[in-house]
Amino acid sequence: MILISILDKLDEGAINKTHLSYKANLDIRVLNRYLQFMQSRGLISYNDNKLDPTLVSITDKGKYVLHHFKIALRMIDEECDIDNKCILRAHKL
Repeated sequence: MILISILDKLDEGAINKTHLSYKANLDIRVLNRYLQFMQSRGLISYNDNKLDPTLVSITDKGKYVLHHFKIALRMIDEECDIDNKCILRAHKL
């Protein structure tokens, strides 16, 4: 769910790693490991922005994964979404 939560935050728009760390409530070192994994899978990319080289954005593949994950969540529990409590969290899956 952490990976999906990161993608969800990035779906709101490109953001630098520090702000993403705060929004995702993750230590920057943990976030960096997730971002490295996600970049290697083509889910995120770093923008070629000279002013802020840490600007991260979601790729089309990342949006595809996020979209289908949300559909799967709704199929399991219609009231479930990424940010709200749902039956999945109640059962500690």
